[in-house]
Amino acid sequence: MTELLLQQGNTDDIIYKNVNNVFYRRVLPNDTVNVRWFGASGDGNTNDNQAVQNACNIRKNIYFPEGIYRVNIEVKHKAKIFGAGSSTTFIKPYDYNEPAMILNDQKAPYWQYATIIEELTFEGGNQTDWKGYGISMAKAHESEYSSQDEFNGNITFRNVDFKFFNKGLQGLFGNIGMDFYSVGIHHNKYGMYFLDNKFGTSLDIMHAGNKYFYSGEISGNEVGIYIHNETEGFGGVTFSNVIFEHNDINTYINGNNAITPIVIESCWNEGSGTVKKTTPISIDTWSGSTKGQKNINPHTHIFEGKNLNCNVNNSFVSDYYINGENIIVKATNCYTESNIGVNAAESKVVGYNSNLILYRPSTIFGLPKNDNIILADSLDYSRTVHINNNSNSAVTRPAISTPRFNKVGNIKNKLKSVTLETSEILTGNLAPVTGMVVNDGVIFETCNQFNIPFPTLPSGGDPNYVTSYMRLENSLVNTHPNKGGYYVITFDMKVNSGDPTFFVWNENEYQVMQYTPTVKNKWQTIVGYASADPLDTHLSFFLDISALAPVDIHLSAYQVLRFDTSIEAKSFLESKVFAL
Repeated sequence: MTELLLQQGNTDDIIYKNVNNVFYRRVLPNDTVNVRWFGASGDGNTNDNQAVQNACNIRKNIYFPEGIYRVNIEVKHKAKIFGAGSSTTFIKPYDYNEPAMILNDQKAPYWQYATIIEELTFEGGNQTDWKGYGISMAKAHESEYSSQDEFNGNITFRNVDFKFFNKGLQGLFGNIGMDFYSVGIHHNKYGMYFLDNKFGTSLDIMHAGNKYFYSGEISGNEVGIYIHNETEGFGGVTFSNVIFEHNDINTYINGNNAITPIVIESCWNEGSGTVKKTTPISIDTWSGSTKGQKNINPHTHIFEGKNLNCNVNNSFVSDYYINGENIIVKATNCYTESNIGVNAAESKVVGYNSNLILYRPSTIFGLPKNDNIILADSLDYSRTVHINNNSNSAVTRPAISTPRFNKVGNIKNKLKSVTLETSEILTGNLAPVTGMVVNDGVIFETCNQFNIPFPTLPSGGDPNYVTSYMRLENSLVNTHPNKGGYYVITFDMKVNSGDPTFFVWNENEYQVMQYTPTVKNKWQTIVGYASADPLDTHLSFFLDISALAPVDIHLSAYQVLRFDTSIEAKSFLESKVFAL
């Protein structure tokens, strides 16, 4: 445009001026144009679309001074687009049927690398009336797709807010590579809405990943972040130090065959999910390029699809909902609650071979107890209460761990090792029960199946009912007198039916650990760590089982070891060794 103006002896009186037939070019600090130069008013009422579009067409960096700009513009070049601050510069759609801004750079020769948007607020309707779209990648609507629209991406946002939209930001065609630093997403139907490319031909595929959120707050939205991805190779979604508050759904992620896990790192959650809303909301569904709707109950984080992994670290875990095939969410060192009275709710896992695994969780009011939720490696190594006859201490000692996978012989610390590869016997208040050897082990190919006919306690109770116990006969350990030390006990078990409780004890004399499983038809490795009083002249214990009705269980790999120091005991537990 500028070359044409000069050739015609004309000027635009903005960038180029003709003064007495001498042509001048405006100095552009930092290669930036100001939208006010082109006639934008920023008064919140005037249609500033043409003025701002003219500024964009100069293909330089674009500055919005303080004001409210009503526009529907398209930016077709790499640029820095910035305002005077997210509390003073606002961009609103003039036509709410179209985005306020479309970012649409062509692929060749590279993607739209390093476009930067900062110090702006994109605003739709109001807090109770969501309207329009803030930013859209490549096109405004999925029906407008054209080849290579999927390559519009690689945008960096800093100190930008999106609020009061139907969709604050949408990437409808994959549009991978977006970084969000201190971005606020408030009071939208969908704060951000990302799809893999479901349109075009098989040559146009693009997954919906590579979205990275650092700091910032996502609050008051119906769905904070929505990602629907059916393309294989999905991955690269991270939330780090993000605050999630008062959303019906913090994140909805429907993924397929992820290469890298979703990461939720050091994130806060408050007042979201079931705590905020108990009635269903309507969200979009996708099957190929066909869009539908479904009603879904609110939860803090929802994971659907198949073959999806998520790593959650040092965050607040509550009210997670996992519904799909082979979806594993691993939460490590997380504060975890399930009590509605403390702004929390039970997490739930449904679907084939999916789990929520809680590694070393902390809690005040209680951990979730639903099926397919596994507590792993949650031992408290700082516990100093010696083994005694206190049942409360026994309940706090055990934890669920990941399976032993190293089998090592000649360990001097071993006191007892029962593989249960061959038939073992339970004895106690009932007639002896001989284990049936079955091919269903974890460490070992075979294990023992025990059908134990515990008497059933009537539903109304029975004052004459006597609780029965059956111990693994070969599990008795007699320790060295006056030596104290640190004891490690592990065993594998699977509950097929019934509700047994497992005890490692000598009945009421020494209560080492007590555990009641909450998961059925899944192997669990139970581990215990306890210290012994050096003044005890004799310490003995064994593995015992009790229930108030018949049970069917599998047992395998029982071991007891003693160490002189807590460091040795901890190291052994972390080694995942079974002592042959």
